[in-house]
Amino acid sequence: MAESGNFLEPRFFHEGVLMNFEGKPPLYFQMGALACKIFGVNLFSIRLPATIFSSILLSMMFYTVRVLKNERVALFSVILCMISPVFFYLSGAVMTDMALACTVCCAIFSYILFETHITNGKIGEE
Repeated sequence: MAESGNFLEPRFFHEGVLMNFEGKPPLYFQMGALACKIFGVNLFSIRLPATIFSSILLSMMFYTVRVLKNERVALFSVILCMISPVFFYLSGAVMTDMALACTVCCAIFSYILFETHITNGKIGEE
């Protein structure tokens, strides 16, 4: 994507033939190609999208737990998630798993926050 400038469809070489990659959604590949355009083709730019998605997930987790409990519990939950081996590995791996985990968890956290505000009567109040 970074070489061709075509950010709409991921492509790869298979047995010497350039083919469309139709296996997964292209958002992760688009972010990787954009990082390669900005920072050049290196390990940092290839792994940057997974790191961004993991940071978003941890931020949303911290905010949600802080609203539900308190800041100390929120910090503990984020640290516990960060030191788990699978999360640590996936936050730097070149895989689409962190993008999927981030979007699903952010949807769940948003629903929890919405339900919390409804039950507390904060919808529509300013």
